[in-house]
Amino acid sequence: MTRLPSLALIVLLAACTPEATGTGANKRPTDAATAGATERSNPTPNASTTKKADGSWTEPTQKVTVPHNPAVPPVPVLVEVRTGDHAGDGYERITFAFRGPLPSYSFQIVRQVVRDGSGDPVTLPGTTKLSIVFTPARSEAGTGPRDVGYRRLRGYEQVGDYEGYVSYGLGVEGAAQVRYGESTRPDGTNVVALDIRV
Repeated sequence: MTRLPSLALIVLLAACTPEATGTGANKRPTDAATAGATERSNPTPNASTTKKADGSWTEPTQKVTVPHNPAVPPVPVLVEVRTGDHAGDGYERITFAFRGPLPSYSFQIVRQVVRDGSGDPVTLPGTTKLSIVFTPARSEAGTGPRDVGYRRLRGYEQVGDYEGYVSYGLGVEGAAQVRYGESTRPDGTNVVALDIRV
């Protein structure tokens, strides 16, 4: 495994363009979700890999979990989601920016992304679906679907914000090789970045 230099990752994160930025009020769904339901998007296998963000590419057919143990309250708040097209450098990026410390998060390829609580299927563009879940967390980043339209990353949608879990579904065209990293912006927000290999 090779490690991305921290400075390079910060520069890459700063280069993300705000193609899709959520700024909605803190809205909670009206339907209840089970508090411990971290496997909310019908994952294919029922296995898990715990990792630290190391900048290596993976095809997350098993759930990848990155642990953080923030002291709560206050709960980390998702304040912004951005996308960036870096196809010339071999990837497309989506970032999740948090006010406060980073929560734990997990992500994996799933057969179908479903809405938390109701279990209703979520329609996302692309042939491959990724689910990412943050906990403990809450969201102020808006809820509606966002079409991105890049070559690989086609769109995303927040599918849950309830009882300390914030969930997103991503639609990707073709196979999804992913790398992930973390950084802190000059304004103090903490960022999780997912890159999709082009």
